[in-house]
Amino acid sequence: MSEAAPWRTLDKASNFTIAPGARLLFRRGGVWSGTLKVEESGAGGLPVVIGSYGSGPLPVIQGASDCVLLSGSGIVVAQMLLQDCWSGVRIPSGASGNRVQDSVLAGNVAGVLVSDGAADNTIVGNQFENNNKMSVNTPGGYDDSGAFGVLLNGDRNEVAYNHISGSVAFSYDYGQDGAAVEIYGGQGNSIHHNVAVDNQTFSELGDARTADNTFGYNLVLSSLADSKFLVTRGGGDGHGPVASTRVFNNTVVMTGPGSEGFVCHGGCNSGVLTMRNNVIQAVLKAGYADGAFDEDYNIYAGGITQFPLGPHSGVGNPLFISVGAGDFHLAGGSPAIDSGVEMGYGADLEGRGVPRDGDGDGVAVADRGAFES
Repeated sequence: MSEAAPWRTLDKASNFTIAPGARLLFRRGGVWSGTLKVEESGAGGLPVVIGSYGSGPLPVIQGASDCVLLSGSGIVVAQMLLQDCWSGVRIPSGASGNRVQDSVLAGNVAGVLVSDGAADNTIVGNQFENNNKMSVNTPGGYDDSGAFGVLLNGDRNEVAYNHISGSVAFSYDYGQDGAAVEIYGGQGNSIHHNVAVDNQTFSELGDARTADNTFGYNLVLSSLADSKFLVTRGGGDGHGPVASTRVFNNTVVMTGPGSEGFVCHGGCNSGVLTMRNNVIQAVLKAGYADGAFDEDYNIYAGGITQFPLGPHSGVGNPLFISVGAGDFHLAGGSPAIDSGVEMGYGADLEGRGVPRDGDGDGVAVADRGAFES
């Protein structure tokens, strides 16, 4: 197999034994239908690489239950277009240390699915576009699900520096459903430095096993009618309790008439949700919680705040440079500048160091939101 004499089917590629450090490359401009199955693993710091060669559009794998199935570990998938499957990439139980990067995942039920028992995988630098198919969509029962950019059932995975848009689909049960990053049963996952646009929710968390997930320095924008930034729950909900969700330094702007910043129900408390340094603007509700949780150093704007605010949180105009022009950096005089607390991140959404002296008083203090001044 070579560039001069390439294989023409996914079956041949799937049956080939790929050694650590070897590359399986797809010609740019080519289209393949079916599933690429990768069972081999990298070793000794040498990954198995799935990628592209040549010039032109990204190579396409499409139209199967899984576009790419990574059963091994230490595999890198890069520079691919994976579309119109159940999952663009599925990482099943037992697979770990895999990396999906610099790819486009579109038109799937889930752009990337990390299954229960899969851990320590990285999803970085990808474009997730209109993953808007439902897995379950039936009248009644409140069991509809689907339209996921990323679905995390496993542990200690990283989702970072991605652009995720269009995770929304019709649902009989909910009207609209979908999430940029859904976590169900996963623990210790880190979702940071992503840009999310027009998803039904940025993240919903469920299942009593789910715990210790962190969201930091994400920019979340939506013009959808009733989108939400984050939904989680306590033990009074049938899909909870979800323990120890941490939400730091996110900038959220939602302009739909029914939009809500966050929802914490079923017995929200400090063991369920912690929020610091967020700037959240939504029309109907800036946030809702049915109990006091660990909330402080946040700024809310727009709709009502149905929860108790911490002593350093406030309601008011965060003074973005220009919402109309899509510039969500902080203008001079913003109450978010130099008024936060450090949460362990070294850089903001654009890589600017944290903290900085944003107000010129000679003292570097972290800002609130995803952009450091």
